[in-house]
Amino acid sequence: MHNYEIAGKEYPIIGYTALKNDNGEVIQDAIPVLDIPQVSDYQWQLDCLNDRLEHPEKYAAFENVEERIAYLRKWLKEHEYRR
Repeated sequence: MHNYEIAGKEYPIIGYTALKNDNGEVIQDAIPVLDIPQVSDYQWQLDCLNDRLEHPEKYAAFENVEERIAYLRKWLKEHEYRR
């Protein structure tokens, strides 16, 4: 299996795709498709909430931390069954 490097980190190539224009003509072929681990939206928002609860000082200069915490809690409640 081959790997592709992005920002100094190697990711496995799991396939290839082609870039096509609006007419369906191939503009560029053999574009690698990488297996990049991802986190769910729910987990991302939960991590955001937890970081603000543990380190509100990191965010105080550019956001209303209490308001953002309330927003994140509401978002998590609304999406808890979609995980």
